[in-house]
Amino acid sequence: MTAKFNEASTPLTEARQQFQEIGDILNMAQCTQSLGDILRMQNKYPEASVVLAEARRQFLDTKNALGVAQCSLSLGNILRLQNKYSNASETLTEARAQFMEIGDILGAAQCTHSLGLLLSMQEGKYPEAAAAVAGVSTTFQYNYTHSETTGRQNNGTWSLTVSVARFGEPDAEAGIGLPYQSDGNVKKTTGTVDPRVADSVANRTGQGNKGFDGTTVQWVQAKYPLRSTTVVIADGVEARLIEAEASLQGGNPAAALATLNALRSNAALLTLRGYGATSLPPLALQATPAAQQDQLFKERAYWMYLTSHRLGDLRRLVRQYLRPVNTVFPNGPYFKGGLYGTNVNVPVPFQEQNNPSYDPSLCKQDQA
Repeated sequence: MTAKFNEASTPLTEARQQFQEIGDILNMAQCTQSLGDILRMQNKYPEASVVLAEARRQFLDTKNALGVAQCSLSLGNILRLQNKYSNASETLTEARAQFMEIGDILGAAQCTHSLGLLLSMQEGKYPEAAAAVAGVSTTFQYNYTHSETTGRQNNGTWSLTVSVARFGEPDAEAGIGLPYQSDGNVKKTTGTVDPRVADSVANRTGQGNKGFDGTTVQWVQAKYPLRSTTVVIADGVEARLIEAEASLQGGNPAAALATLNALRSNAALLTLRGYGATSLPPLALQATPAAQQDQLFKERAYWMYLTSHRLGDLRRLVRQYLRPVNTVFPNGPYFKGGLYGTNVNVPVPFQEQNNPSYDPSLCKQDQA
């Protein structure tokens, strides 16, 4: 992937130089913005910030309000990911105002969503997070589109599950994980199938029901059935889930449950997601705070399945809800031999370890 980013950067750098030589500041700014976004996608946040700030200045010089707002949004998200909450809030609020001024409702909604995530990341700011996302429509979606044209445009989750069967759906992993496999089994004859985590046993040419290793039965997710299937990056469902968590944290589990059940019965949302009208029956109020938290985080896991939210939620359960790590992350014997490790974060890639800005002391893999 790093090679592809570098491949894209070269022509953009050349084009920027050419636009600069002929005095075309607007197109030069657009190249600069793209270079900054490439650095951001590589998690090179300090370098990306410098380039995007330069692009924003260039857009200001050409009075291109959309470019200014887009750069402000990217800079705000970088600050959010760097845990610079105050600066991120200021920048994202400014970006939202810029989008609103030019009538870009989608851009403003993206800023609102980022502000909600920002507040939910800060311990104890649940009411503020709920207030920040209150205006986001439940059926709002910000999508990442894929294509069948080339391999690098394919849906990556489809590639690693449906295509090469490297990863499959677990079922109550290590005795503490969620029952994705059994809840989503579309071929089971008893009980309700949860369409949010739909799956089935593989039927692969030459491999039968076995996965990449040739020995493990492969349970294949059905959320991304095609190499061109779109991925929802952010949506109104998450806004409602943030509100439900705020209610729960505020001592009102009945209100939290009402929000969760409103999602499960929202006809427009179910149609948008392709779910049946009665596919998600109402949930019951749980008796204890711990069980209510479990219910909320299971709903978050299922609604936002395979969108890279779950790890963050597991870490929050440890960091914010003070749960012992061995009650949240799989541990003990691994079913294929050996023991689970102690990491609770995604490993830092070797390419990033070579980054001069990388500080290993700030990325402790075994601390949530």
